[in-house]
Amino acid sequence: MVNGYNISLKIGGKTIVGRTQDDLTIAAIVKESLDKDDQGTKRFTVTGHEVSFKVSAMMSVDGTAGTQKVNRDFLIDLALKKGLAAVVAVTYACENGDAYTGNAIMTNYSESSNATDDATLSADFKVTGAFTKVTTVETTADPPTSGTDVGEQVEPGTAEQTSQDPGEVTNP
Repeated sequence: MVNGYNISLKIGGKTIVGRTQDDLTIAAIVKESLDKDDQGTKRFTVTGHEVSFKVSAMMSVDGTAGTQKVNRDFLIDLALKKGLAAVVAVTYACENGDAYTGNAIMTNYSESSNATDDATLSADFKVTGAFTKVTTVETTADPPTSGTDVGEQVEPGTAEQTSQDPGEVTNP
């Protein structure tokens, strides 16, 4: 069993301050074909994958998060970027499990606040290019304490990266 706090999405090597939920979706892109010899029976072939993330968090503008976490202001700046400046490295990892890395763009950013509850934010990301399995450099046996990241992941292109088939990610 994996506790939710042992799963992390890192954006540019940093987690988001106050994360409450990370969602990963991998959807197959399929090609449908019909063959007269099969009397019209449909066949499907996987031609790629769409990989997307959604992150929800308690809103923070904490400047002390520094090098370990990103805050609301960073996310708004990222949401407003265009072209290649909008592409950011992402790593999705599960403690004692595999990590996956690639590049993504933010496709949606939203904030929610009312008079009685904590303000929250959510951000959606879509992977552009390959989403590749990498080896985990360090893990901890004990659950992380508040504000502590699950082990550090290896960045793409380093010697620690595995030779697993990255699986082509296609964005229609």
